[in-house]
Amino acid sequence: MLVRRLCRLPGEDRTEFKRKVARLREHFERFNVDVSEVCQWLMGLRRECADADKPGGFGTLGDFILGPVLDASDADESERDRRRLAVFDDVAGFRRASDLCGRPVPESLRQAMERSAGGRRTPTSRRLFERFRLLEPGHRLVLLKAAAEWTVARYQRGVENWQRQRAEWEKEKTDWEGRHPALTEEVRSRFTDVFKGLKDPEREGCAGHPTQEASHLRV
Repeated sequence: MLVRRLCRLPGEDRTEFKRKVARLREHFERFNVDVSEVCQWLMGLRRECADADKPGGFGTLGDFILGPVLDASDADESERDRRRLAVFDDVAGFRRASDLCGRPVPESLRQAMERSAGGRRTPTSRRLFERFRLLEPGHRLVLLKAAAEWTVARYQRGVENWQRQRAEWEKEKTDWEGRHPALTEEVRSRFTDVFKGLKDPEREGCAGHPTQEASHLRV
């Protein structure tokens, strides 16, 4: 419906049709705002639980929201969705998650939930929880799932791809530098400093950053 042209029903009044279109647009925009705020909340969990050994990780709580799997045998998608909602509702203070669809809450996850629930909330997260409290559980579930899938597809997989490409780049860099002994650390630094000193007209004349080409020589 959102990707096809909207047309009036046979005999439908034009004013009524426009009212329906405006209402659809309002719902669509509200959906985008809600999902984006969940994504911001998830990124906040990532910042709080940064792990040097897992750059794309979101901590125990965030990782479970993104992929609510308890063991390798999990296969029921609807059950995983219900677990995600139960954990979110517990952290938001809507209802206590005594179990996850009949299975016990792992102790590490329980501790992460309690830390998040008792921690300081940003204005965005407070607004998010206040808004979500008024929604039906099924509505919250859809928004949570959309935000989780977007975060995995657009952030986590991007980080994983970067890590794989970085590993290959490190090998190529070592081989290339071995074949060019004259390109010392001092030369690379001087070359990179040239780009650091450039002014960026799109940033009101602020100093720029090394370009990808310069970084290739510097890093």
